[in-house]
Amino acid sequence: MLLGMEEEMITTERVAQVTLWLARGEAFTVAELAIRTGMTWEGAYRMLCRMERKIPLWRDEVTKKWALMEDWIVHQ
Repeated sequence: MLLGMEEEMITTERVAQVTLWLARGEAFTVAELAIRTGMTWEGAYRMLCRMERKIPLWRDEVTKKWALMEDWIVHQ
């Protein structure tokens, strides 16, 4: 079961969920993202690389976590 859902998410739903997590200020490694979304490591990495073409993501070289660039985080 993924994120409390009974059926697997489609690509659009996964991208929307990941974008929401990033907008909330969350950061995660590719492996962590793969587990959270039910994807393979390669699939999660490709998704982040594609998202990075349109939104300002960065990867911390020490922790290997991907995040939204701080200036773009939505503060609630």
